Amino acid sequence: MGNQLETILKELIERPSTTNNITSSTEIIDYVYNLLTSVKVAYVKKGAINSFSYLIATTQQPNDRMIWFIGHLDVVPADESMFQLTSDDKNYYGRGVFDMKGMAAAILAAFINLPELEKANVGLMFTTDEEIGGRNGVGALVKDFKGAAAFVLDGSTDFVLQEKIKGVLWLEIVAKGVATHGSRPWLGQSANEELVDYLHQFKAWYKANMPQKAPHNYFTTFNLGKIVGGKATNQVSDEAIASIDIRFVSEEDASKMLEAANSIAKKCRNITVNVLLKDPAIILDVDSPWCKRTIELINTLGITPGDDTHRYAHGSNDGRYLVPLNIPIIVTRPAGGNQHAEGEWVSKEGLAKLEQLCAILMEETKS
Repeated sequence: MGNQLETILKELIERPSTTNNITSSTEIIDYVYNLLTSVKVAYVKKGAINSFSYLIATTQQPNDRMIWFIGHLDVVPADESMFQLTSDDKNYYGRGVFDMKGMAAAILAAFINLPELEKANVGLMFTTDEEIGGRNGVGALVKDFKGAAAFVLDGSTDFVLQEKIKGVLWLEIVAKGVATHGSRPWLGQSANEELVDYLHQFKAWYKANMPQKAPHNYFTTFNLGKIVGGKATNQVSDEAIASIDIRFVSEEDASKMLEAANSIAKKCRNITVNVLLKDPAIILDVDSPWCKRTIELINTLGITPGDDTHRYAHGSNDGRYLVPLNIPIIVTRPAGGNQHAEGEWVSKEGLAKLEQLCAILMEETKS
């Protein structure tokens, strides 16, 4: 690993750019902007969408042959000590080294050190709102997007390419009732009870109609994430709300779940179903040229990918916003761990290999 990669990583880690820290998120984008304006790029722009800072840089005018490297520089909260880069012989430690400032540092080091950078056909996009959904980052920036492939190095581990990443469907279930004193429930109507009845029916339908297991646990899941109902123990509740997190493997499954949710609501009293979020699954075209080339280069660099379980993802990343564009979304990263937890780490050797991989891919875009 070159010293520049380590220097960049240190600068990124030391900025506590948690998603709600607008000042630090702006500063980290400013740092990357200054880094990129020191080299010859056709276009570099920084800005903000609803206060969330972003940066886009390209070596050419965006076109259908461009490859993109897309990343986020926001992180989840951590103890103050984790915003210092530390290391031992094998690993780097600190908030974001694995999710995903380490990957951003590798991308940036490869980019700014690329010989004759102006001849490459590469785009970079960095945002600061991925940890809360990405709608004010990649979700808003891709409407005029052009490219041949997007490398979203925010998933997997041990250089396994993720072939399938689940989609996300969040539902809000609202039950309405009539409030009265808890000692006279016959005078009112309990929203809590209506909600419980609904949730019981929905979960029963899910268990009876959707697969409950699959290889690598890659099946559509149902999680009752939150329930809020009632204002006092001695009062019949007039409103209750539940949120459900569904991770689906196909649009067909998503449609079945939503149809069932609405159908059951019609059979219950005073139940409303609201869709809070619906984002597609990512299915990688493993036969696409840039995907095949990435696999070849991983082998060329002497990397042995990890086990197959990492080919299937249960979470998500900003790549989902690119699904409608029908371009390959390539998700991988080196060995690391303790994401969103104490002791977050990334392999030094793996990060060095990632920088090499990015540099070769960028070099091969030159006409």
